[in-house]
Amino acid sequence: MNSKTAIRGVSSHTPTFERYRPLILIVDDDPVALKMAQEAAEAGGFRVQTAENGQTGWDLFQTLGPADCYVIDLHMPVMSGDELIRKIKNVEDDAVIIVQTVEHDPQTIVETMKLGVYDYFLKPINPELFLATVNRAHQHKMDRRMRQRLDEQAAAKLRTQLQWLNYKEEHRELHSQSQERNLIYNLMTSMNQGAGFGSLLTMIDLIRMKEKRDEQKDSYSIPTEMMHKLFRLSEISRNMLNGLESILELIEKDFERTKFTIAHIEDQIKDLHGRFSSGNSMNHSFQIHSNPEADRISISINIQNIALAMEELLYNAIKYTPAGGSIDFFSHRSQGYAIISCLNDVSAANTIPTEYERIVIEPFIRLRPPVETIAHTERFGLGLGLSVVNHIARKHGGLFYIQEVKDHTRGHTQPRVLAEVYIPELPDSSA
Repeated sequence: MNSKTAIRGVSSHTPTFERYRPLILIVDDDPVALKMAQEAAEAGGFRVQTAENGQTGWDLFQTLGPADCYVIDLHMPVMSGDELIRKIKNVEDDAVIIVQTVEHDPQTIVETMKLGVYDYFLKPINPELFLATVNRAHQHKMDRRMRQRLDEQAAAKLRTQLQWLNYKEEHRELHSQSQERNLIYNLMTSMNQGAGFGSLLTMIDLIRMKEKRDEQKDSYSIPTEMMHKLFRLSEISRNMLNGLESILELIEKDFERTKFTIAHIEDQIKDLHGRFSSGNSMNHSFQIHSNPEADRISISINIQNIALAMEELLYNAIKYTPAGGSIDFFSHRSQGYAIISCLNDVSAANTIPTEYERIVIEPFIRLRPPVETIAHTERFGLGLGLSVVNHIARKHGGLFYIQEVKDHTRGHTQPRVLAEVYIPELPDSSA
């Protein structure tokens, strides 16, 4: 049974809110240790099922189905912890199991870890340490479940991409004139939206209406507030022009590549968020779900350009994540690609309709007006940020997708935006 398709061990009579709490199965023949572990887990928000020996634990597993996490004592009557672990692993190969034991012998501990358990701790139980270990194990389970779903989506997206490329090739000549016309229209729209050139020209017109000329001093008197706004709009417009220049440089110049691992990109994302947070008021949660294999997945990249692509992914997520929402980065591998995935919460107004998934990465396309509060720090205005990500990915022989997805990992269905950069893995990456 695959854990990602299995139903959690929940009775049909279990209240709905209870079903969304993670389930932990604790198996221990020591009633004192069992009670302490149960109380600590329940205090941490887990649903708990307990068993006093391995056989009872196995019967409970067969009745309830897979749990989110297991805590199993090694030395028990009727059925030992080792045997119970093997039985559970035969059914649920990715089960997250924590072993508790009084055994201090290093060799015994090593042999236990070879069973594929996530972690272990020695008795007697420290409730705080126990709960921290269980929380860490549950997060590991959630991360792995999300990577499995991302892998499935990645394979489907790659198949769709081949169909799309064939379609584009067949219709390229037919639509060339229409694309040029749309490009000009989109550029005009972007320049006039929000804090761009359109706002700059409007502010100049307002200044002309409000200015007072002193003929004797041959000077103008202009309200201070208007001048401050003019300077701000000038800075934003300059950023836009600098962004256009940077894009031309990306298009025209080749760049050197060096061997890196996904772990290096995870570090880049952490640094980017740290720098951005220090200069802005952040009202969302941010997390990088580090891949245990990150230092073994090798890619050939220009790290500066990939960092630029990650900056734009993060920037796009920050702009459209509502207050109190979440931004999550994952790294995984699929079909010969190393993949960086960014998931962010969105409000109903900021979702991406299916028919716009490929359009939003075209130059000068905006589905929504700019976010005024952070427009002055935006490196690529005019709706060019996602185009830059797409161009960088393709210059590395990779791909870029952005789409709306339904996230079911939080116990309820929630729309989120998923942006993914695919980079070809090097042949010597560890399997």
